[in-house]
Amino acid sequence: LTNTSVVKSDEALVVFDDSRIAEDGTVICSKEFPVSGYVLGANAVSVELVPQTNFVKATLIGNQIKLETLNASGSSEKITVRVRTDKGKSINSRELIFKSDVTYPKVTITNDSPDLTVDGKSGVVKIEGNVSSETGVGKFGYRILGVQAEIKNSLINAVRPYAIPEEINPIDLTRRGNFSVDIDTSTLESGVYVVEFIAESSGGNKTVKAIAISTIPDIQPIDEKMPVAKTPSISWINGYDVYAVAIYQGALEKNFAEFSRNEMTEGANPLEFSVSLPELKSPIVRKYTANKDFTLDENFSLVNENEYLSGISVNADSVNQGKVLIYIDSAANVNSVNYEINGENTFGGSNQKGSAKLTKPLAGESRWIAEIPLSNLPSRINKIIATVKTASGEKVIQGSVTVVRINEEASINDSQMVYCESGENTFYDEVNGNYVLSNGSKFYYYANVPSPVKVELVSAQTGLKIASEGRLIALYSESDGNYRNVRIRVTDGQNNTYESKALNFIADSNVPDLKVVTPELQRWVKNNLHISGTVADVMGVRRIEYSLDNGENWEQISIPASKSTSASATFSKDIDISSYPDGLIRLNVRAYDNAEHVCEVIVACYKDTTPPEVQLIEPLSEDIVNGENLIVFRVSDNADFEKAEYVSPPTRKEKGVHSEMEINHLSTILVGTDDRPINDAMSFEFSDGAGNKTIMESWQFIVDNQSDLPKIEIHVPDEDQVIT
Repeated sequence: LTNTSVVKSDEALVVFDDSRIAEDGTVICSKEFPVSGYVLGANAVSVELVPQTNFVKATLIGNQIKLETLNASGSSEKITVRVRTDKGKSINSRELIFKSDVTYPKVTITNDSPDLTVDGKSGVVKIEGNVSSETGVGKFGYRILGVQAEIKNSLINAVRPYAIPEEINPIDLTRRGNFSVDIDTSTLESGVYVVEFIAESSGGNKTVKAIAISTIPDIQPIDEKMPVAKTPSISWINGYDVYAVAIYQGALEKNFAEFSRNEMTEGANPLEFSVSLPELKSPIVRKYTANKDFTLDENFSLVNENEYLSGISVNADSVNQGKVLIYIDSAANVNSVNYEINGENTFGGSNQKGSAKLTKPLAGESRWIAEIPLSNLPSRINKIIATVKTASGEKVIQGSVTVVRINEEASINDSQMVYCESGENTFYDEVNGNYVLSNGSKFYYYANVPSPVKVELVSAQTGLKIASEGRLIALYSESDGNYRNVRIRVTDGQNNTYESKALNFIADSNVPDLKVVTPELQRWVKNNLHISGTVADVMGVRRIEYSLDNGENWEQISIPASKSTSASATFSKDIDISSYPDGLIRLNVRAYDNAEHVCEVIVACYKDTTPPEVQLIEPLSEDIVNGENLIVFRVSDNADFEKAEYVSPPTRKEKGVHSEMEINHLSTILVGTDDRPINDAMSFEFSDGAGNKTIMESWQFIVDNQSDLPKIEIHVPDEDQVIT
């Protein structure tokens, strides 16, 4: 997502790039249209000029800088606009030179010859003079213009123009403004040359002074006859000023004239130059039309009725439209104003171009107004390039506006800071206030600051590593452990530093070691289910839970402090299952560590509350038994039939003695022996795996312990019987 309510830059800049500022930083001051710039990539809190100057005053309006013209004249020294940001940093603009001047330099030539050329046939012409200006001389130099004369048979045969050089040869002035230049005419062909001296005041106003030099040779006799000079010709030279020169091999009262362009009116100026000779009936007259460019001054003036400032913010999307007004001051007719608006390639709009709406000046005025629409432009710095075409030429100006979108502040979270977010499989443990890294998961930071960024951990954390890609930073662990108060430090491309908030991390890639001791797998239980076991985890045990409905509902098993350490715990719990029907009991037990890793153990057991069903097979009902007898039982049970015991009759002194019986489909035991006497008081106990017990202690058969005893009959005589 991009915050389109601001335009960002990785580099903090103070920008002065309107066409009002020349490539060398020169600014021609204007009180009506002050030069302006803007701050990009930072929030400005103050502005100053270094060094201070009397030419302009700096004012900060948001992130726009307005340089209002003061009353100084001439040219300033190199000035830097310095901005202080909300980060306490200073940003400097490029160097600017301010010029404000209404005076023109004065150029005098000591050996000036206003109407006549100077003889240059001797080889070197020394020109001396002086330059002065109330506001100081900014530049001074010369160039050589002229026409060349082709000599044939000692006479001028043809005249051709001499190429006008664009380069100005600089001249050093003395402290008093004096100068001296030697013109080596030996390097010049035959002709008339104009040495054009151009002086520029500190404010940029120019004055021109010229001197003409003739290198046309005198006529020489041919075959002892003196040729007759040809009729004079007049040539016009269009330099900074306009010059007329007469090409002639003889004496003239006037053969040179300078027409100052500064003194001409704007537009076409008819000029005339003539030469006279006694032998001519009428002067030779040549006319020339010199053009002085119409003054064309164009400036960005208003943006949506607000004063134009370079980089001013404006909302100009597909719905909201704005406009820029350009004031054009020109005596010439303005034919058209074409514009182009462009900038960095981005989404949310497109570049625009077209023709501006023109409003003609009122009667007696010379100000035209061009209106450029602002619509469907991306959120960015939009450069506006306007080309003004008049009857006398064209001029291009450039300015800029910052197009933004108006959004509710409550919906914007775009502070310069380090944001953080859990990666996939990384979660926040609200219980202990830790972020948990597991199985290579990552925790992410986003440095919402200017690029490029440098990242480091504030304090060394063995086992933790960071990796960055642009502004996105990933934190990950190379080994399990607890990491406390983890912070990262980000240094942005402007050398500002930011720290993330301190966070705690647990890195754990292992699940707890859970062992369920009871109930054992596939064991039989009754109405009480006893759960016990141990849990171990190096990161600590968080909780233990059980479920009796296959994980739909879970209950916690408390861990007594006396049975737990930071890395292990012993647990036990008795559960009343009396409300559950007999049959399969599915027990799920799970344990969580502090990283929320879980280990689950499933145990299946069986509930059985029904005792074994026992049927006596032998002896049969109503049998009379005594002595040694084999007793046979048939036993059936839902659970495992686990034990059958004979219990001898108890006595006053001791309890009955238990003797285990053989466990088969039919359980048998021999009773009536010394250690297993047969008696009505004897009993048999039958137990299953769940602990259910059936006791048989009453019998349908008859135990007759007398029937097997020896019988003794004693016959005694009757009283008074005679024994024989």
